[in-house]
Amino acid sequence: GKSGKGGKMDAEKRGGGGSKVTLPLNLKNGLGVGGREMHIELSYDTNLLTPCGVYKTVMTSEWSFSDNHTTASGVLIIDGETFSTTTLVGEGNILNIEFLVDSSAQEAETALIEFQHVDMYTATGIPLLVDYLDNSVFTVAQDFTKGDLNGDGTVSIEDAIIAQEIICGLYTPTPVQVLAGDLNGNGMVDAGDVTLIMQMIGDKGMSPVCTGLQGKSIKKKAGNYRVSIPWRTAQDGEVIYVPVNIETATGVAGGDFLISYDSSVLTLKDVMLGNVTSSGFSLKYKQSEGYQSYRSLIKVTLSGEFALDGVSGSLFVLEFQANEVEPYYSWLRLAEVKLRDVFGEDLSWENEITKTNGKVIISTGPHTRIIDWWMY
Repeated sequence: GKSGKGGKMDAEKRGGGGSKVTLPLNLKNGLGVGGREMHIELSYDTNLLTPCGVYKTVMTSEWSFSDNHTTASGVLIIDGETFSTTTLVGEGNILNIEFLVDSSAQEAETALIEFQHVDMYTATGIPLLVDYLDNSVFTVAQDFTKGDLNGDGTVSIEDAIIAQEIICGLYTPTPVQVLAGDLNGNGMVDAGDVTLIMQMIGDKGMSPVCTGLQGKSIKKKAGNYRVSIPWRTAQDGEVIYVPVNIETATGVAGGDFLISYDSSVLTLKDVMLGNVTSSGFSLKYKQSEGYQSYRSLIKVTLSGEFALDGVSGSLFVLEFQANEVEPYYSWLRLAEVKLRDVFGEDLSWENEITKTNGKVIISTGPHTRIIDWWMY
């Protein structure tokens, strides 16, 4: 068997006779892939499928690819090269392959799509070990549309809402909905997929090929994102608003967050959009019990129609009611922060993300409000 970098395809792919279907090729860990060459050989059933084209994605925007789809007869050969000195980072969708399903194909017919060979190299030309044992079973059947989670045949804001509810645990998806919702190819539905759905709704395209950015670097490196929660004081029974802030949010179009707090001291009432996300962003959240009876968790997912451009301020705001019970304080801990760009990429692969926890102290004496200018 092979080991190392992981080449993956959707385990199941469907499409009706005469339709065009897109098969994403995903990379589990692209860290260090570079050099001047990438070589992929993929076999398919010529009785059912005809390749129509190979398209690069945000991960491979600085690469050039050639392929034999116009002459292929059972084996599609893809060769890539880059003159960039940078290497791939992250995980997810590196190429999309479009197939035409034979118009005479019968319902429930199946075909196997398999990797035959994959070569990848480091920036200095050293061969990498690549695990390409995954394959895909194509079935002639009514296909789902990527991004269409409610199955109505179109991609709309309703699909983005369902995806956010899946992320927060408010909605239990079917296996087909998971396949339709995983647009960035990392095997799950997350904020990166919602940002891609937002791109589709706005007809902005999901890759550099669609956006006219092919051959250009579209990745904005902020260097360091700082996400923080301030300290607050509150009196018994008071409703307080605690922002989750970000400094210099260059390229941020969404994110998933997990915050822990003491539910005996604080009662969660609501989570609202912040001042830098008040327009063009949507939010869903769910409160749940943590590993201890008094420790609760807030899962927040946030996605926008566009990327923030260097602004600082509150991403979202937590509304609590304070309870004057021991220990008279509660930490607000950022247990998880995952920031995404407009193409669903995890920004932590190329940027450092630092987290600063906050605290709410219950005051039994005269109350002095701590004002955070980011709230206003």
